[in-house]
Amino acid sequence: MIGKEKEHRALVTLLRIAREERAALREDLAEICDARQAAELCLAQLHKDTGANERLAARRLKIAAMLATYEQAEEEARRKLSAASDSARNLEKLVGNAPGAPAPWAPMMGRLACG
Repeated sequence: MIGKEKEHRALVTLLRIAREERAALREDLAEICDARQAAELCLAQLHKDTGANERLAARRLKIAAMLATYEQAEEEARRKLSAASDSARNLEKLVGNAPGAPAPWAPMMGRLACG
Protein backbone atom coordinates (compact mmCIF):
# COMPACT_ATOMS: atom_id res chain seq x y z
CA MET A 1 0.00 0.00 0.00
CA ILE A 2 2.86 2.39 0.79
CA GLY A 3 4.25 1.95 -2.73
CA LYS A 4 0.91 2.91 -4.23
CA GLU A 5 0.70 6.00 -2.02
CA LYS A 6 4.20 7.05 -3.10
CA GLU A 7 3.21 6.53 -6.72
CA HIS A 8 0.11 8.66 -6.20
CA ARG A 9 2.12 11.44 -4.53
CA ALA A 10 4.59 11.36 -7.43
CA LEU A 11 1.73 11.70 -9.92
CA VAL A 12 0.30 14.60 -7.93
CA THR A 13 3.71 16.30 -7.98
CA LEU A 14 3.97 15.81 -11.74
CA LEU A 15 0.47 17.22 -12.16
CA ARG A 16 1.38 20.31 -10.12
CA ILE A 17 4.46 20.85 -12.28
CA ALA A 18 2.43 20.37 -15.48
CA ARG A 19 -0.15 22.91 -14.31
CA GLU A 20 2.59 25.42 -13.42
CA GLU A 21 4.17 24.93 -16.84
CA ARG A 22 0.80 25.44 -18.53
CA ALA A 23 0.22 28.66 -16.57
CA ALA A 24 3.69 29.97 -17.48
CA LEU A 25 3.11 29.17 -21.14
CA ARG A 26 -0.23 31.02 -21.05
CA GLU A 27 1.54 34.08 -19.66
CA ASP A 28 4.27 33.82 -22.30
CA LEU A 29 1.69 33.51 -25.06
CA ALA A 30 -0.20 36.56 -23.78
CA GLU A 31 3.01 38.61 -23.78
CA ILE A 32 3.89 37.47 -27.30
CA CYS A 33 0.37 38.33 -28.51
CA ASP A 34 0.65 41.80 -26.96
CA ALA A 35 4.02 42.38 -28.62
CA ARG A 36 2.70 41.16 -31.98
CA GLN A 37 -0.31 43.46 -31.75
CA ALA A 38 1.92 46.41 -30.89
CA ALA A 39 4.13 45.64 -33.89
CA GLU A 40 1.05 45.38 -36.13
CA LEU A 41 -0.20 48.77 -34.93
CA CYS A 42 3.21 50.36 -35.43
CA LEU A 43 3.52 48.91 -38.92
CA ALA A 44 0.02 50.09 -39.81
CA GLN A 45 0.89 53.59 -38.59
CA LEU A 46 4.08 53.61 -40.65
CA HIS A 47 2.13 52.55 -43.74
CA LYS A 48 -0.25 55.47 -43.16
CA ASP A 49 2.66 57.89 -43.20
CA THR A 50 2.99 58.84 -46.82
CA GLY A 51 6.56 60.06 -46.53
CA ALA A 52 8.76 57.90 -48.70
CA ASN A 53 12.04 58.68 -47.03
CA GLU A 54 14.58 55.93 -46.44
CA ARG A 55 14.35 56.09 -42.67
CA LEU A 56 10.66 55.15 -42.67
CA ALA A 57 11.21 52.42 -45.26
CA ALA A 58 14.01 50.91 -43.17
CA ARG A 59 11.85 51.12 -40.05
CA ARG A 60 8.97 49.39 -41.84
CA LEU A 61 11.28 46.55 -42.87
CA LYS A 62 12.61 46.21 -39.33
CA ILE A 63 9.12 46.10 -37.82
CA ALA A 64 7.91 43.67 -40.49
CA ALA A 65 10.78 41.36 -39.55
CA MET A 66 9.90 41.71 -35.86
CA LEU A 67 6.28 40.93 -36.67
CA ALA A 68 7.27 37.75 -38.52
CA THR A 69 9.36 36.70 -35.52
CA TYR A 70 6.47 37.35 -33.13
CA GLU A 71 4.12 35.32 -35.35
CA GLN A 72 6.54 32.37 -35.31
CA ALA A 73 6.98 32.65 -31.54
CA GLU A 74 3.22 32.80 -31.07
CA GLU A 75 2.72 29.67 -33.18
CA GLU A 76 5.41 27.82 -31.20
CA ALA A 77 3.95 28.99 -27.87
CA ARG A 78 0.49 27.78 -28.92
CA ARG A 79 1.95 24.39 -29.87
CA LYS A 80 3.74 24.10 -26.52
CA LEU A 81 0.64 25.22 -24.61
CA SER A 82 -1.46 22.59 -26.38
CA ALA A 83 1.06 19.88 -25.51
CA ALA A 84 1.25 21.05 -21.88
CA SER A 85 -2.55 21.09 -21.62
CA ASP A 86 -2.76 17.56 -23.03
CA SER A 87 -0.10 16.42 -20.56
CA ALA A 88 -1.92 18.01 -17.61
CA ARG A 89 -5.22 16.41 -18.66
CA ASN A 90 -3.58 13.00 -18.94
CA LEU A 91 -1.99 13.40 -15.51
CA GLU A 92 -5.32 14.48 -14.02
CA LYS A 93 -6.84 11.24 -15.30
CA LEU A 94 -3.95 9.20 -13.94
CA VAL A 95 -4.14 10.87 -10.53
CA GLY A 96 -7.86 10.21 -10.32
CA ASN A 97 -7.52 6.58 -11.36
CA ALA A 98 -4.26 5.72 -9.59
CA PRO A 99 -4.26 3.01 -6.97
CA GLY A 100 -3.52 4.54 -3.62
CA ALA A 101 -5.49 7.66 -4.45
CA PRO A 102 -7.59 8.86 -1.54
CA ALA A 103 -11.28 8.25 -1.84
CA PRO A 104 -13.17 11.27 -3.22
CA TRP A 105 -14.93 11.73 0.10
CA ALA A 106 -11.72 11.48 2.20
CA PRO A 107 -10.89 15.24 2.19
CA MET A 108 -14.44 16.00 3.27
CA MET A 109 -14.17 13.59 6.16
CA GLY A 110 -11.03 15.32 7.35
CA ARG A 111 -12.80 18.68 7.38
CA LEU A 112 -15.72 17.23 9.31
CA ALA A 113 -13.38 15.78 11.91
CA CYS A 114 -11.67 19.15 12.39
CA GLY A 115 -14.87 21.18 12.33
